[in-house]
Amino acid sequence: MVTPNSRLRVQNALSTAEYRRLVGLEPNAPTAKLDSPRKSPEADLQIACVEYLTRHVPPAPAGPWWSAVNPVPAKSKAAAGRSKAMGMRAGVPDMLFLWRGQTLAIELKAKAGRLRPEQVQHAAEIEANGGRFATARTLEEFAGILRDAGIPSTGRFLA
Repeated sequence: MVTPNSRLRVQNALSTAEYRRLVGLEPNAPTAKLDSPRKSPEADLQIACVEYLTRHVPPAPAGPWWSAVNPVPAKSKAAAGRSKAMGMRAGVPDMLFLWRGQTLAIELKAKAGRLRPEQVQHAAEIEANGGRFATARTLEEFAGILRDAGIPSTGRFLA
């Protein structure tokens, strides 16, 4: 359940100016946060995608139910072992959506990133069970995947 406070935390992940630049509303406006070299481009992409969802996609039931899966990129061996014991599987897609009886799983990758073998296996298992799997490397690709799935949005990329 999204509460006003959880929405506020997500919306503050990027400033309004950074978000507007990211979605192409202010293409020439420099922002230090987005122009600096990134240590984790996949995490940055995921934050931008969550920001897009929070700002432009209505919450359920008018929009999809969605969640990020295990968004902590690096864990200690103890934390990883505990996650595995609790049922977390390596290679699970980054984001899951339920929309009108359909499951959509999206793996977010950096521009040069490739799916690991366990991610390819998960994609096959999801599709074998009637779900849809997609990979997004940019916010535009992410928004296009949502559009293709029929998920409503007020965002620029889904217009």
